[in-house]
Amino acid sequence: MTVKWLVFPDPAPADAVAVTTANAAVGFFTGIPPKWVELAVDQGWTLPCAVEEDEEGIVTSWAPVV
Repeated sequence: MTVKWLVFPDPAPADAVAVTTANAAVGFFTGIPPKWVELAVDQGWTLPCAVEEDEEGIVTSWAPVV
């Protein structure tokens, strides 16, 4: 089972909760969490984005959120 998170730039937009819900994500972060920084830099993540993790917490995909 995968878990989807959204990552917004800091500060998060006023509608962050609504966007998170609309994207069927479990929650959101403002700024890239430390555990994902190296991966985000390597893969060129842009914010806002959706990040999916597997059951072991390993990132399986990311995509920009429009």
